[in-house]
Amino acid sequence: TIVVVTLWHFGTLAFATTTQSTNEKNAIIVGGSSGMGKAAAVQTVKNGGNVLLVSRSADKLQQAKEQIETACGGNIGRVKTRALDATDEAAVQAFANELSSEDWEFDALIVSAAGRA
Repeated sequence: TIVVVTLWHFGTLAFATTTQSTNEKNAIIVGGSSGMGKAAAVQTVKNGGNVLLVSRSADKLQQAKEQIETACGGNIGRVKTRALDATDEAAVQAFANELSSEDWEFDALIVSAAGRA
């Protein structure tokens, strides 16, 4: 199993991994519809974890969900999606309130979103 931590340090992209199991763990992945966020989702789901992908585009989220499910075959955790602009403070607060009201517990928060100011 793998957990990805990304850093941009002096122009070099670094990956740190761990061997802790993601089986039955829940991760929220902001920026999960593409790039490193989607790659982290694939690894989490392949290892039995569940992910909630968060991104601005509902269409890209649906495509990512289908690609992750295809890449993981039958040995998969659940993939949920939520369209949200992470640069919109009010929308983020509403999303946090929603998660609290649903009692959705998460074990990891991965932020891999490119924002616009």
